[in-house]
This record gives sequence, C-alpha cells and structure tokens, in this order.
Amino acid sequence: MDAAPPKPYVVYIAYASEDRWIARRLANDLRAAGAQPWFDVWDIHGRRIDSAMLDGVRRAAEMIVVASQEAVSNAYVAHEVGGMALAGKPVTLGRPALGSPASSPR
Repeated sequence: MDAAPPKPYVVYIAYASEDRWIARRLANDLRAAGAQPWFDVWDIHGRRIDSAMLDGVRRAAEMIVVASQEAVSNAYVAHEVGGMALAGKPVTLGRPALGSPASSPR
C-alpha cells in the first residue's frame, strides 16, 4: 500500500505592504527550506482578500509576522494575527533586520 504524500507545511506570512520586499525574501527562504509559504502576492489570485486570508489561516500550521512599525498599526495584520490566535496556531514575530529594499530582488 502506497503512503499518501506528506502534507505541505504551510507558513502564513503577515506583513504591512511597506515590508513586501522583506516578506518576499522570507517567502523565498521558506520555500527553499521545504516549507510552503502563504504569501498574499502568490496566493490571492484575484479572490476577495478576506476570503483568501481566511483560507490561508485555515491551511497554515503557523504564522510569521514581519513585525515592523508599519505592521504594528496595520488593520490587516491585526486581523490575520487574530485569526491565527483564534485557531490556536503559533504566531512568531520577526523583527526586520535586513538590508534596504534597493539591494533586494523584487
């Protein structure tokens, strides 16, 4: 009997739009490490943002928040973190400590 393929480990990335370049770098690093990042730019695909975010929260095993000053005051980020908390899933705050966006691939 063949075993089912392993379920992908989904990591939801929450961030403020000003930090998209950091979130993209994080998504690429997670993908290279074998995880499946939930990154809005890759996963919304013309869907309503609220339903896409809810789907991402449901699928994710955990969340990483790009916890910049902008993210702290962002309503979407608060909504995303709240959804993960209600689901009882872990949320990790990551403080950006990367180079400037000009030195980052887009």
